[in-house]
Amino acid sequence: MAVDVEEQLRKDIDVCECFSLQFDESTDMVDVAQLCVFIRKVFEDMSAKEELLTILPLKGHTRGEDIFNAFMAFVSKTKLPLFKLISITTDGGPAITGRTSGFIALCEESESFQDILNYCIIHQ
Repeated sequence: MAVDVEEQLRKDIDVCECFSLQFDESTDMVDVAQLCVFIRKVFEDMSAKEELLTILPLKGHTRGEDIFNAFMAFVSKTKLPLFKLISITTDGGPAITGRTSGFIALCEESESFQDILNYCIIHQ
């Protein structure tokens, strides 16, 4: 069943017009930091579908660089088409929003991301 779910998610990503990502960092019961990534896909008929994309374990530190490297490894492994990414939403934590070394700052510096990236904070 997991393979079917992954295949459908891959098909949806391939045919969608664009997508946005929502990031939330949390810690599990044994103190392992995890990055939950949700995806909202918008299709040609303007319908949208939102679901869990992945949960990435963050071993060691949870700095912006660590989050960026874990996410980019996932992007590389899954061939996620970042040219379709139009928005990133987060909870506003410093590792994500730091001006020079936060995840968003590293995304803006990376050539993998579009020049114009809409970014917002869920809550403060």
